[in-house]
Amino acid sequence: MKIKGNKQTKEILLGFLSSNLGILSSRFLGMIREVLIAHYFGANYKTDAFFLAWKIPNIFRRVLGEGGLNPILIPFFSKRKYRALIGTLFLYISLVSLGVALLLSLFSPQLVSLFSSKNADREFIHSAIDYLRILSFYIFFASINAFFMSFLQYKEKFFISYTSQTLFNAVLILFLILFHNSLGVWALVIGSLVGGFFQVVYLGFWSFYYKIPLKPITCRFHKGVKRFFKHLIPSLGSTGIGQISTLAEAFFATFYGEGILSSLYYAYRLYQFPASLLGVSLSNLILSKISKENNTQNFRRWEIFGIPFLLSAPVSLFLFFCAEPIIKLLYYHGAFSEKALKNVEIFLKIYSFGLPFFAMYRVALNKLYVKSKYFLAFLISFLWFITEILVAGIGIFIFNAPAWIIPISSVAGTILAFLAVVFLIQILIK
Repeated sequence: MKIKGNKQTKEILLGFLSSNLGILSSRFLGMIREVLIAHYFGANYKTDAFFLAWKIPNIFRRVLGEGGLNPILIPFFSKRKYRALIGTLFLYISLVSLGVALLLSLFSPQLVSLFSSKNADREFIHSAIDYLRILSFYIFFASINAFFMSFLQYKEKFFISYTSQTLFNAVLILFLILFHNSLGVWALVIGSLVGGFFQVVYLGFWSFYYKIPLKPITCRFHKGVKRFFKHLIPSLGSTGIGQISTLAEAFFATFYGEGILSSLYYAYRLYQFPASLLGVSLSNLILSKISKENNTQNFRRWEIFGIPFLLSAPVSLFLFFCAEPIIKLLYYHGAFSEKALKNVEIFLKIYSFGLPFFAMYRVALNKLYVKSKYFLAFLISFLWFITEILVAGIGIFIFNAPAWIIPISSVAGTILAFLAVVFLIQILIK
């Protein structure tokens, strides 16, 4: 068993490095994208409006592409009796996502009002509504992309699946460079939709190349389809609540005036760079392997907790101690102000504390997913969400805390969610 364990650890690390090549290319261009946004537009009510509007469809992308569909779809691809249903699932997912996009576009004014303070600038509100009406339709592309990504990750084609976001960022960068003067922030809105379309084309090509079993496509609601949606709802909930917390952060940021929401976004993007490499990709890699084996016992505590901690702890320290030079190098140009620099630095230092806990949390969740404990995963995410809301709400409305209470609440929720999943693994999951 020792030899097998060592071999398995090596396979995980090699797969981790391979998949991260794709993520690195995406994050590299993503960072260039953020640098260009900061350079061309800085941190003001227009960027605040875009980042608020973008958070809503982007939540769907993260929920579906980074954990919502994978735990459900990968087992479907691996079980022969369910493969005939893949085409039908694709049809239902496409129709549902298009319906959700239409609803979000229709109710954009209500959604923006819901996630903004009553004292928010009117120009900010109107701009966010206009942006969201268009950006809502990115959800349709994000859902199809997530479906194809799940298939490619089942095939262990991690590099291909992750480079789809590289293509998205490349399109958005092109739109920024060409149209930032003529279109302003609208270059980001239109570029996001065009980028989503090209993602579908790219992932669709590779999925058909590796023979995704989409046929036959029928409208029949087979019991296997019912089983899929039965597990999908709590799975989306467990991933989605964690992502909805970013909307809560945006709501709280609107109480602090112009530029704070944008500064939080810039800091969180820097934090998300290693978080995706160390948490999301490693989690998806291990999920693909244990789904095929259908046995979590082959994965020891070292692989569940040790590997993500040892990979993430040094990065966390680096972000904390090098926050200022990193931000100066990347953002402190053009329209980016000294005030924004200081805000982003403080926020990034606080976010960095949560990185090891997030990495271990994401990997450990696989123990619940493989045993179909989706509702438990949902409860943990709900605990995370409530913790973040309470800490930020009490800090803002009772103690009049500065804006740094918002990233502190995020870290507190991450740590508590990690402790909860450890408890469930040790006590409830045999």
